[in-house]
Order: sequence, then structure tokens, then C-alpha cells
Amino acid sequence: MSDKEVKVAVSGRLIGGGIFEKRNKGEVTDDDDPKGRYSACVVLDKGEEAKIDKIIANAIDNKWGDDRPGKIVQWGVRDGDDPEYEVSFGNKFINPKATRQPALVARVGGERMQITPDSTPTLYPGCYVKVAVSAYCMEGTKEFKPTVTLNLRGIAFLRDGERLGDSFDEDEFGEFESETDDVEDLLG
Repeated sequence: MSDKEVKVAVSGRLIGGGIFEKRNKGEVTDDDDPKGRYSACVVLDKGEEAKIDKIIANAIDNKWGDDRPGKIVQWGVRDGDDPEYEVSFGNKFINPKATRQPALVARVGGERMQITPDSTPTLYPGCYVKVAVSAYCMEGTKEFKPTVTLNLRGIAFLRDGERLGDSFDEDEFGEFESETDDVEDLLG
């Protein structure tokens, strides 16, 4: 048994996450926040969940072998169960996290480039990606059961896809009164 990371790259469609900034409970944090995490929510292409299941099984075998605990909480592949969010409904998705900035890359004109929020291409909800993840196990404590989860190692942009989510139009507010007439100030 060893604590060696078990890793794989899977393809799918990015639907959200804190890729460019660390977040804690949805709020942007600074790099020093020990609870802040980078994350990516990715709907997997059909068949990719088998790769995740395999690295999870290998990580459990590497960590505990025949002495595995009775109940292990698994934060690996999950079912997209929200019928109102058709991109994920009926599909499998992952939500790996990382304490350090994952590699964010694309290949443009045969050259590898680093992706930033302002680069072209950039990562956005709806684009197709390849995500490098590793599975790792954590011992149980009095407060937490033994757990296996996914670590976000990197994301590679593959191609554009239909952007997910609605764009905002100031006309959606219609006529209204407030202490300020400037919608930009309202939205800050």
C-alpha cells in the first residue's frame, strides 16, 4: 500500500467552477485562505466516468488494500440530477478541487499557451475541455468518515461550445426607482 497519487485525464464540457480564483463557499478568497479552493465542474463525455471509477478504486487499493474501512465516502463521479439544467441531467459530472492553481492550457497554432481570463481562447461555461485529475484518500477521524476525492491538476481547452448561462441585459429591469439611477452602480 502506498499514498501514491492515481491520475487520469478525462474529456467533457466545463459548466462552472472557480478556475481562475480560489473560492470558499462561493466567495472569492485570497491565496492565503486555507479553506479556499480552485475547482471545476465538468459534465463528462459518455464513457469517461469509467476512467474516474478506475482511479478511485486504485487509490483505495493503494491506501488501504485489504484493510479498507467499512464505509468510504466517495466524492468522485456524480449524477447530474437537475432536470432544469439539461446539460448535466442524466449525465455524469465531476467537481475536482485544488489548493494550488491548476495548469490552464490550450494549443494555438501548434504552440502550447497558458490560459488567463482575458486570453483567447479562454475557459468558460460551455467549452469542451480535457481535465487532469488525481484520486486521493483521506483517513477518517472522529468527525469525518474515510474519504476518497478528486484533485484538480489541470484543464486543457479543446474547442468552443455553446456558452451556458444567460447574458445580462440592463433592459430586463424595466422601469424602476432606486436611490441611484445608474444600473452599473447597483450591480457594482
